[in-house]
Amino acid sequence: MFELAGFLVIAALGSILTVFITSFHRSWRPWPSKKTTVAPGSWPLFTPAGETDTANDEILREINALAECHETAALFSDLVRTDGARAWPPRANHDHGTWPAPLQPYKEIYYEMAPRLATASASLDDEVNRGRIADFRARFQRLLHEKVDLTQVHELLDAADAGRWDVFPRDTCNAFYCCVAWSRHAYRWATIPVVRLAQLETTLALPPALSSPWTRLQRHFGCTSQSGNNTSNLVLNFTPSAAYTLTINPSPRTASSSEEAFARIFHDVEVRALPIYHAVVHATAAHARAAWLSHDGQDGEGGPRFDGLSGNQVRLFMVLDAFLGLGAGAFRRRLGSAGVEGEIRAEMGEIVKRLRLFRTAHRARAKVYLSQPAPERLPMTAGKSLLRSDMEPNDHSWCRISQS
Repeated sequence: MFELAGFLVIAALGSILTVFITSFHRSWRPWPSKKTTVAPGSWPLFTPAGETDTANDEILREINALAECHETAALFSDLVRTDGARAWPPRANHDHGTWPAPLQPYKEIYYEMAPRLATASASLDDEVNRGRIADFRARFQRLLHEKVDLTQVHELLDAADAGRWDVFPRDTCNAFYCCVAWSRHAYRWATIPVVRLAQLETTLALPPALSSPWTRLQRHFGCTSQSGNNTSNLVLNFTPSAAYTLTINPSPRTASSSEEAFARIFHDVEVRALPIYHAVVHATAAHARAAWLSHDGQDGEGGPRFDGLSGNQVRLFMVLDAFLGLGAGAFRRRLGSAGVEGEIRAEMGEIVKRLRLFRTAHRARAKVYLSQPAPERLPMTAGKSLLRSDMEPNDHSWCRISQS
């Protein structure tokens, strides 16, 4: 499902953008951007000893070269330099021995607690689960209290806020962000698979070692969620060589491989999306922002009595509509059949075929996936949280499909 959902559309869209942009290469001129200080000069990529230069490294250098004269390139270049630790996907240093000493207990404690977190089969007995959750949290809290010096931790976070990366390297800060996010989730659920008893908890006080640093990390990374996000929990859980680091299910192999495969989706999306980001930077440099933002359709606008559509923040769908020939703003019908325009028309046809195939396959597979029995938990989705407790599994699956 991921190959279709994640890569085929991205690859097809990327090839169209490349052809589209190439057709304008003779007249390409980046307009002067507003004065910005986010990219004051070129910066070297972080390519460690033993690692070869990659195609993505070359893309990052090209984007950085545009940063002096184009605002979009400058902003993305700054994102890579700061949040990405001069790499993309963002670089996270999980080498435990290189972490500042005050932070090392976090990873040590997680590795000690992880084998106690997962179980091959969830219990349906609330009393058994209550005891398991209480024991896990008590041990976790005791280890944090004994081993973590919060004063020293906050001194390092002060250094990060001040941009003193010689004291607290950026790639180590990324990995620590990930470790704290994982530790908070482990403490919150206390058993995997997640059980109904934990789901029904409405409040939970986390240990100070997991709450006060997290508040600082949220502010530093601009993350408002108490649970973290895909970046903190998934993308940053890979080493620069793409090795999966923190784990939940040490065994059996079927569980651990499934866990890693799911997490790797989000990491690999960023690897494969960088050429798309590159194309977007060039596209925005080649065409005026006023034309792009002013003519992307009225569907997202609200009125006195009617709200805008719920998809008004998903610009990708608007772009796809334009390329697929949907809506008044589409240009597909005006394309010729020869030369570059013919190539664009052919690529558009391939995108349509893949989208139809994905939709057909996804509906069938989603029903099977969402109908899997999970008697230990209540129906829950990311967007709707807990659903009705009396909902039948089949009703739940179709309800979820209709929401997507």
